[in-house]
Parts: sequence; structure tokens; C-alpha cells
Amino acid sequence: MKDRWIISRAHPGQGAEIARLVRASLPPHLRRFTIWDSPDICSRVESILGGARAAEAHEFYLARQRSGAAAAVAAFRLLDGQAFLNHLYVAPRFRGRGLGRQLLTTACRRYLARHPARRIALDVFSGAHPAEGWYARLGFEERRQRVWRARRAADSRPGWNKLAVSRRLECAAQVFTAGSL
Repeated sequence: MKDRWIISRAHPGQGAEIARLVRASLPPHLRRFTIWDSPDICSRVESILGGARAAEAHEFYLARQRSGAAAAVAAFRLLDGQAFLNHLYVAPRFRGRGLGRQLLTTACRRYLARHPARRIALDVFSGAHPAEGWYARLGFEERRQRVWRARRAADSRPGWNKLAVSRRLECAAQVFTAGSL
């Protein structure tokens, strides 16, 4: 039997669920450099869900089965005039069932209906080969790379440590709004 997913825009009261999923999506060695490692992240997400930072047009979408906890999350915001996918995460036990594609397609269409943009962009960490290939099959192309660095600890050599390299991927919003996926 095919899984039936309910995909909905998140609302106040779901901040902890969103934080749980986004935290799970980030490698622990990188999570500590993000807001998602903050002890008050749930209240930050709740604040955004309540309308804070409205100019950035943050929206979260959750996918769940009828009687279950959220199994996946998509997070968007406007960045440089583009619909920017901050996070897309499907819990491991639900992968391989088409949920990621369904969530991305549905969330993109709904987000773009509320916040029109010509392009969709996202960053993917280099070495995330399954993700890079998956996004390429959906029509995303690499536009540039970014090196993520952190200041070395005070007890080590001065300077910066290279943490990771990410690739900025983009595609035309029409890919999702025209119903071709």
C-alpha cells in the first residue's frame, strides 16, 4: 500500500517538531556552528511561525502520515529574490518512498504561490553525493561553491579551519509551478 502523506504549512506550536527534524538533518560536526544547536531554537522557530522576520518570508512545511509525528520538513525563505530552500529532510525510515520529491514539489508550489520568485536555490554540502545527484535529476544546476570556515580555538594556531564546502544549486521555479515533476 502506498504511503499517504499530509503536507501542510507549519503553524505556531510546531517549533519543537521542526527543530527536531532540522537538527537531525545536520551533521553534528557542523550543527554546532548553526543556530540549530542553540538551546533556544524552539522559541526562535515559534517566533518565526508567529510572524517574526516576516520580511524574509520564512515558511516551514511538514509531512506526516495521518496519525503520526512529522516525518519530513522543508524550510524556505526569500534570499536575493529567490525562493531559497534552507532545509529539506526526510527521516531515514521514510526514505526511498518518494516522500522527499512529494514534499519538495508540494512545498515549492505552495511557497511560490505566496512568494513569487523566478528561481529556487539551495546549498548542499560537497560530498553529499546522493543529495547532489537527486537535486540534479530534479533540474538543479551548480552555480557556485562556498567554503565554510571557523576560527581556530584559542589554544591552537591562529587563523581559520576549513569546515566544509557547499555548492549553491539553482533551478527555474517553472520546473515546480508548471507541474512537470
